[in-house]
Amino acid sequence: AGSRVVQAGEAVGDSFVSVENLQGSNFGDLLVGDAGNNRICGMGGADVLRSGAGADLLSGGAGADTFVFLVGDGRDTVRDFQDNIDTLRISTLAGASMANAAQVGADVVFTLGAGDQVTVLNTTLAAVSDDVIFL
Repeated sequence: AGSRVVQAGEAVGDSFVSVENLQGSNFGDLLVGDAGNNRICGMGGADVLRSGAGADLLSGGAGADTFVFLVGDGRDTVRDFQDNIDTLRISTLAGASMANAAQVGADVVFTLGAGDQVTVLNTTLAAVSDDVIFL
């Protein structure tokens, strides 16, 4: 898939969907990946970053961001998780819990079955445990 450049005035309330390299604004954005391998960056504001089926790299930037992962989202990575600021929302059919998480070097890896995995870079189980919501 190609890249699209969207330039507009204020992006308050805008949603951009199905763009491989997606960068938000300094406002609260809803950024949604597709089946490709996406790079999604929220920038400022309280953003919602939703991965897609590919191997996605998500970065919330400044602000209290929510990273959303659903069944079938593949193997995704959160680059800049902020303890007690950001939130991970993980939905699985198997009823995942912190038992599905492991400390792997400097990272936390959630193994969710059916090939789904979420890696949160440069954090600890203790730091992330109170910021995860399992759906």
